[in-house]
Amino acid sequence: MRTYTGAAAVDFSKAIVTEVDPEITVTDDLLADWEWTTSESGQVSYELPFSCVATETFVNQESWIRRVNTAKIEQTGQSSTATVDRVCRVGALKVVKRVVWNGHTPVEGQTFTICITGPSYPTVTTPGACQTFTAPHDLEKMWVDLIPGSYEVDETGASPVGGWVVAGEGAVSVVALGQAEATITNELAPALGKITMTKSVVGTTEPWSFTFQLNGGNDRSVNNAGPTATWENLTPNLVYTLSEVNPGAEWQVGAISCLVNNEPVSDGDPDQAGFQVNVTPGAVVTCGITNTRIPEPEPGKIMMTKSVVGTVEPWSFTFQLNGGNDRSVNNAAPTATWENLTPNLVYTLSEVNPGAEWQVGAISCLVNNEPVSDGDPDQAGFQVNVTPGAVVTCGITNSRIPEPGKITVTKVVSGPAVPTWSFQFTLDDANAMTATNSAPVVTWEGARA
Repeated sequence: MRTYTGAAAVDFSKAIVTEVDPEITVTDDLLADWEWTTSESGQVSYELPFSCVATETFVNQESWIRRVNTAKIEQTGQSSTATVDRVCRVGALKVVKRVVWNGHTPVEGQTFTICITGPSYPTVTTPGACQTFTAPHDLEKMWVDLIPGSYEVDETGASPVGGWVVAGEGAVSVVALGQAEATITNELAPALGKITMTKSVVGTTEPWSFTFQLNGGNDRSVNNAGPTATWENLTPNLVYTLSEVNPGAEWQVGAISCLVNNEPVSDGDPDQAGFQVNVTPGAVVTCGITNTRIPEPEPGKIMMTKSVVGTVEPWSFTFQLNGGNDRSVNNAAPTATWENLTPNLVYTLSEVNPGAEWQVGAISCLVNNEPVSDGDPDQAGFQVNVTPGAVVTCGITNSRIPEPGKITVTKVVSGPAVPTWSFQFTLDDANAMTATNSAPVVTWEGARA
């Protein structure tokens, strides 16, 4: 009887080593129908018609991919046997699932099925060919005890279902005693973005309205009842410019501030008008701005009081503001008033010509009880700047010019009758006047006191 005396285990993935007696027959205790016979060269050839996974006994504890089972070597014509180790050299495949949500809300428990086909798994229906990956914590799987060769790695039910784009599928080479790796990436199309802008207002309880723009257009109006503007379905990975249409001089416009997904961000370009913000995939950009109402300046007021000297008779005069807005005064109501005047403007006070019988004085004014000069002495009237809330009090005195007098002289002649006579009279050594027997009366009119 002859026995196998080789020092090494028999590797059935190759030709049997020469230590095996060329006259023996090799059979496998796990595959009784198969038999390997010697060849002319003295080696036993071996073919591998089944999966090389037999027992859980390790030949080398440091390598999980060396599996063993038992074969029998029988001498031809003899009943005695010798037992040897059958070493099956296998490989492994590690598959990693990478999930790119691109701004969409990650779905806990999202599953993906990946299958491999090759020498150990001829079809996807072969038990063990497919495994399920679960986001976010179970995204790596191993296939072990693989017969070396090329394996196709494919994902099922992912593209185009659910909007996933799948990358990384294809052939992977598995070698004996080696570990191959493949990464399958599932990526959703970038989620669209959203921007909201909320207006706050201080300094007034009156209704208000403002207009915002996105990239110089896409106007959105807000008001006290609806203070938030919204732009949705924005293309991601672009920079957008938020701005406010000029609300007018009565508003002090604050600075825009923004959060991207609740995280503060700075203006992308402070030197450019508006606020520049990058809308990342799926980003929700929330912005705000506060406008402060500038108090309207208080209107002004002008009062003009007329004083009169030289007469106790009733009188009346008319004043104008900026060449109109006539106000009449008289001895019973000597003050004219103009109210609710727009502030920060220069107004011209003047008097309508009262006639030759009046000597018109100069206008003088106080602004809030402080004397002021005529703003433009070369211009007719009195120019005064009405500051916010100012009370301008002005006055002017007119003097009555006395009416001219009249002197009459009548010449009377006594004594012997004289048929004709004439005499000459002078007033203030001038203005000689002649009285005659036919016109004995002379008169000087327009005399002044």
